Amino acid sequence: DGEDLGTDKNPTGYFRGSTRYVEWRGDDRPMFLILLDMVGRKDMAIRWERHSQEQAQNILDLVWAEARELGVKGFLSEPGPRVYDDHLSFLSAGIPAIDLIDLMFPEWHTTHDTPAICSPQSLESVGRVLVSLATRASFLNR
Repeated sequence: DGEDLGTDKNPTGYFRGSTRYVEWRGDDRPMFLILLDMVGRKDMAIRWERHSQEQAQNILDLVWAEARELGVKGFLSEPGPRVYDDHLSFLSAGIPAIDLIDLMFPEWHTTHDTPAICSPQSLESVGRVLVSLATRASFLNR
């Protein structure tokens, strides 16, 4: 996770690891990517990240449908912010990618952004959705 190496004036410093990974894989690429970033907050509220929504809505639809079917709260069917994160390396390479991120909370990047605001239940909920989706992987047939 190296996005903190970039700056607004030099965005090429962002995403070095994910960019290198996509290059290294060559033609042996993943079908898609689901990036997890800050998904463990109490009162989790994951919205559709804008790049994900614009370029990989079908993957968002799979994840949100699975969350609904399992009765998992915290996956909000509404647009969220545009986030510059590691999923962009995959999108730039033509690999569908979504960013599951919950960053619209007041503690973010403050001295109050500590493990105390984390929730094992939120982490378990996200994990349950993704494991369920992976085990029902009929959508993976190429």
